[in-house]
Amino acid sequence: MIGLRFIKRFALILSVLLLAGGPAAWAQSGGFTSLIADNISYNQTTNQLVANGNVLITFEDTRLEAASLTYDASTNRITATGPIRLTDGSGSVFLADMAELSSDLRQGIIHGARLLLANQFQISATEIRRDAGRFNTLYNVAGSSCQVCLGRPVPLWQIRSSRIIHDTQERVFYFENARFEAFGLPILWLPRLRMFEPGVTRATGLLAPSFVSSNVLGYGVKLPFFLKLGDYSDATITPYLTAGGAFLLEGEFRKRFYNGHIDAHGAFALSD
Repeated sequence: MIGLRFIKRFALILSVLLLAGGPAAWAQSGGFTSLIADNISYNQTTNQLVANGNVLITFEDTRLEAASLTYDASTNRITATGPIRLTDGSGSVFLADMAELSSDLRQGIIHGARLLLANQFQISATEIRRDAGRFNTLYNVAGSSCQVCLGRPVPLWQIRSSRIIHDTQERVFYFENARFEAFGLPILWLPRLRMFEPGVTRATGLLAPSFVSSNVLGYGVKLPFFLKLGDYSDATITPYLTAGGAFLLEGEFRKRFYNGHIDAHGAFALSD
């Protein structure tokens, strides 16, 4: 037996298509958009559609979930209120309070947002601007792979930046005025920084920091930087700062041949 909830939702979708002029009013670039919600109304005078309760919009490989939504057919813009969850084809997940987007969900502004990547790296920002579905520009950013909870509101390490440009096609982040912090204290400042998404292999850029404990040096933090020198050679340069004040620079070089390989390791104490 078909449930009453299913019949209600099917009738709401059908009414939207009839009132709003069919799928052509929603799809402006060749895709098909669907809308599902508990309650949907359409005002022909203002040319606005309002959806409330468990709102779900899909456009090609992008999906938007929200508490409520207003679509203005005259401007072809969507205004959604949260909690909002936006998932795009690159695998990025946006969690936000409010969003103003185009009807294809590829351009617009997301307010009070967090960006989750592969459930490993999370970035919080006051504002995120989407451009053509490829570039995301984040403002006043803090990013970390450490889990944040009520008992530990400050992550063990994080990178703060005034602005980040995220290229979802190349899977790379470009940081501006980046400041690396450990245990809430600033450790390193860089005017420019490039960092790849989790899962990208053999690409020049900053790797995830690591925390170590040594009987000789005590607790410390390492910030490795990977250099791709070719298809069969690479290097890693790792600044190593300890709680006792020691500062070391570690290095690794790797080269592969058809019938052999070279592995070289070394460290230099800048301050011991």
